[in-house]
Amino acid sequence: MTTTSGSANRSLAGMAATDADVKTHLAGESLPAGWPDHISHLATEWRLPAESVAAACLVAGVPCAGLVGRPPPNVVELAVKLLEWQRYYLPAGLPTATPQDAPPAAERRLREFYRAICCDAPDMRHVLMLLAAHHLRLFGPDAGPALAAETLGVYAPMAGMLGMYHVRRCWIEESVRLTRGDEYRQQAAAMGIVLDEPTSEALESAVDRQQAAWPPAASGSPLPPNRDLLDLEQRAILFSRLRHDLDTALRHEFGPDNKPEVQLIFDLPGHALQRREQAIGTMDNPQLIVRVVCHSRVDCYRAMDVIHNVGRLAGTGQTQVIRDYIAAPHPNGYRALQTYTIWPQPSEFTSDGRLIKFHILTAEMQHLNEWGILAGMDQDPAPRRRIAAWWNHLDEKSRSLSSRTKDKYGDIAAYLHHFPPGSAADPLYCFTPLGEIVLLKPGRTALDFAYRIHSQLGPQTAKVFINGESVPLGTPLQNGDMVNVIYDPLVAHIDFSWQDLVGSKRSCRKIRAALQRRAGFTHPGRGEFERALIRRLDLYKRRSPDQPYSPPACTSSEIDRFLERAALGYGAAGREALYADLAGRPQLADELANRLITESNVRNLRLPNGEPLPTHLKRIEQCPSCRPTVKDAIHGRLFGAAGEMLIIHIPSCRRGSPNAPIMELQWDTEDLAESWPLYHFEINTRDFDGLLNKMLQLVYGIPHAYLYSIEARVNELYRAIIKLDVAIKLPQLCQDLQAQIVALADDTQVSYRALLGNRRGEVSAVDMSRQINNPFTTSEVTDWRFMGRDEVINSILSWINGYPVRSQVLLLHGQRRVGKSSLVSRLCEQGKLKEGERPVVPVRVDFRNAKLDQPHTVAELLIQNIFYNAIGQPPPRLELHEDPLIWLDRHLHEAERLLAGKRLLLLIDEFDAGYESFVAAKRRPRLLGQLRAMMDAHAGIRWLLVVQDVYLADPLLQAALPHLPLEVPRVHVGHLPPEAARQLIIDLTVRNEYRFAPAAPGEDGIPEQIVQWTAGNPYFIHIIGHRLLSRVAREKTRLIRPHDLTLTIQLILGRPIFFSHFIEPFEASPARRRIVYHLAHTLKLGERRPLDEMTPTLAALCDIPAGAVAAHLDYMAQVGVLDVARDHRQGDMVGIPVRIWHEWLANYWAAEPDNPAGGG
Repeated sequence: MTTTSGSANRSLAGMAATDADVKTHLAGESLPAGWPDHISHLATEWRLPAESVAAACLVAGVPCAGLVGRPPPNVVELAVKLLEWQRYYLPAGLPTATPQDAPPAAERRLREFYRAICCDAPDMRHVLMLLAAHHLRLFGPDAGPALAAETLGVYAPMAGMLGMYHVRRCWIEESVRLTRGDEYRQQAAAMGIVLDEPTSEALESAVDRQQAAWPPAASGSPLPPNRDLLDLEQRAILFSRLRHDLDTALRHEFGPDNKPEVQLIFDLPGHALQRREQAIGTMDNPQLIVRVVCHSRVDCYRAMDVIHNVGRLAGTGQTQVIRDYIAAPHPNGYRALQTYTIWPQPSEFTSDGRLIKFHILTAEMQHLNEWGILAGMDQDPAPRRRIAAWWNHLDEKSRSLSSRTKDKYGDIAAYLHHFPPGSAADPLYCFTPLGEIVLLKPGRTALDFAYRIHSQLGPQTAKVFINGESVPLGTPLQNGDMVNVIYDPLVAHIDFSWQDLVGSKRSCRKIRAALQRRAGFTHPGRGEFERALIRRLDLYKRRSPDQPYSPPACTSSEIDRFLERAALGYGAAGREALYADLAGRPQLADELANRLITESNVRNLRLPNGEPLPTHLKRIEQCPSCRPTVKDAIHGRLFGAAGEMLIIHIPSCRRGSPNAPIMELQWDTEDLAESWPLYHFEINTRDFDGLLNKMLQLVYGIPHAYLYSIEARVNELYRAIIKLDVAIKLPQLCQDLQAQIVALADDTQVSYRALLGNRRGEVSAVDMSRQINNPFTTSEVTDWRFMGRDEVINSILSWINGYPVRSQVLLLHGQRRVGKSSLVSRLCEQGKLKEGERPVVPVRVDFRNAKLDQPHTVAELLIQNIFYNAIGQPPPRLELHEDPLIWLDRHLHEAERLLAGKRLLLLIDEFDAGYESFVAAKRRPRLLGQLRAMMDAHAGIRWLLVVQDVYLADPLLQAALPHLPLEVPRVHVGHLPPEAARQLIIDLTVRNEYRFAPAAPGEDGIPEQIVQWTAGNPYFIHIIGHRLLSRVAREKTRLIRPHDLTLTIQLILGRPIFFSHFIEPFEASPARRRIVYHLAHTLKLGERRPLDEMTPTLAALCDIPAGAVAAHLDYMAQVGVLDVARDHRQGDMVGIPVRIWHEWLANYWAAEPDNPAGGG
């Protein structure tokens, strides 16, 4: 009779029953009188009693087919004990994964198992019984993708923790076969592996037999191709040649009788797929993995020297290519030497070196590495402890626990048993992803955990996952949490505000030490200021033990902006000059630190009757001695000739001058912009492009400032008159804003005064007529929404007004939908074109309406636009008998004569429209060369040609059209800088009275997230912004929340039309499609990898030379599809610049029916 899964599930569901009930229930289950073969085989292999395996099968519901019989009493007793143990440590029973299970569920189950393993050590009987039952389920007839997913998420990490690499290898192989059957079979076929076995459990032996069947290669036979994936025959040839060289060298070193044995470690399809997906660099993809089995530990090191003589040591440093797990075993007991070599060594005869990975160990180490804890299961617990394994570290944890609790708890296993996850414990315990225990005090955070693991891990922390969920760095830890720290030295940068994200003094000291090192490298004056700021923050924390108060630490960017404002206030020429003043002047540094804390900490102030403060005040500061907080009763003392300076004290403070007038004060309970003092600014300055945008950036950069209204106009003298109404909490910030505006341009006058009256005006009919329901748009933008292009416009103006003239022609290039047409339209409206000795008359011509194979249409299009828009006359008519190019040249001269004293600027938009059709038809337009010659012949005309990046990057286009003006100066229109992109998002959102929900601690705000998704691409910024505001408007709210952005991103990702312009540059090339597809699925979002590592893989994937890969990558980098950037440490790095484009490629493009790369 067969035990069914249903009966076992009923037994698990009734775990709350009494032991007698359990015995009665189990006694009714069927079990053969003689053990079935699969149970006997597993019991022998795992060194477990067959009764234990049978009991685990009963509890887990594993069928026991073969014979009929009732379970013996000892099996029932073992099953009862296993149920009791499971009832306490795994209250949810044996988890059953489903494809819909979220990763956090697997993470929570895994931490429960880690706790159970620690409590079961060193006996481990209960844990191994559960693992044995799972092994039989996985290789049973009812196994499916759900069980395989559970294996990969929960059981494979457990086997790795216990050092059971043989078991873990079999589990991963079978799980990949069950979950990715088609890919698995394709991979096996590519590797030349015959899948004769019904499961992958016996595949290792089968592959070993297949591999051994190949005859050894002759000494002079050529090596197989140098690529990542080799089939069995190629691996056998390569290994035969390598073993010949190694055997010769090892025989010379050790002698023929003591020579180590060289073995080839076979590769399996599932592991090849896993390794390809998880590979970080070249070292993760060796062509061969070779095991060298020595007779003693000393021989291992001697063998490694021989290997390094046979092949060249890979990499640039031994720390990167030699891992000594013999001297320092892995926590799970793994012991071996690992090294990488390049073989054969490059010489004058060959440079075809292969990356080979070596495992050097003894036979005893190999046995322990393969079976881990199972290697000692036939021994008693006492001698089992002598095995180098992770549970030996529990003694160290027990000693640490005893020291922390003053001998109240001395056994870590008992401590974990007594305090389940989520309970209140001191100290609390957490797990790493590998199952190691970390003891921490209550109140510690995720960032504390990173610093506790390693002092170099903390500063490089980029993200933290707790129980599988991404959390802010300052998230408090709970007992039993499993914490996974993701570090990235290229992304993560320690911030001054991190001091508030840790609860440990040790972590805080390390953060401050790193901040001080960085500040010292910047300038000694910066270090002096940050030391003073830290001292001030500590004084606040120690001021009132009965009422602790910790002012929030500023971010590093806030400190930078404050020092820029302070430099202007002190008359210094920038931050560097202020640093020079601060160096060696602790009093000045202390004064500035107190001012910064005042700005960050002080709430709005009112008189006792609720009225606002007098408007004559110019500065408000906190007393540096008594350090008042929002919890204290306060009053102020007035200083200065007119009492314009107010110092806030607590009533008991004795530092204030007794003769100074006292002003009674109270904290404002709401502290909103509606109650802050309102100031009216009037600015008179010369007009220049981007003036208003820069002024708005200054206002938004002032802390505790809110812009209520702005009015701007330009008079006949090109002077800008701007009026601002700004609510500012502290009056000294008005002086800072005034100084910053004055520094914008020469001859700028700024005045301000306090303002009383209504802050918000009624919307008039005129305002409503100009109101934009949704300011985000994909059409051209030339109004106040145009920003961030000052550098490009200034470059164009320098070319227009330059003397001597470098070229009559300028190429304005950029990728599609990056804002080139908006820039052209903005330039046409630019008042600066009328300045100078020779005013410029801009004329925009859209070449999308021109046909290059019909010269008369081009000639008429140019002349019509020039005469209508520049001269204001009807255009002449082109007669049928006239040559269109001669007619065009004649009337260009006529236009120059009519515009005497002025310069004509022709802005040719979409100049490259239609060129692809000529390339496809293998024709060359006669017009192009003649038009190029005509451009240089007219000195009074400037030609600004607007083209796409593909126009400059495509070698086919350049070869087919040799007269393209590629030699002329160029100006590139790229993505917006991060600050300009952020300002665009905020301006367009705030103008329509929407607001963003505040960011959670340690997380970026919504504008910053949009910048990260778009990389400053204005097209995607407008797409996201338009749909984001539309979504919020439909919900009849003005608050934009993080989940609104998430849903908007998902909506955009589901619309392929938004990404069509990115696909066009490479859709016609299969090699480029494969390259983009591979990179999209290999790289993580925002990740870049060394180009030298990716090129061989891409070359093999596309079956093209490395030089061709470099050409394709360079082309796609120029058109914006990819990004190839130079890193001074790692060389050229390749990535995908726009994150939303990367996400669409990785998760949506493969599903498109016209994608030949789809399906891998």
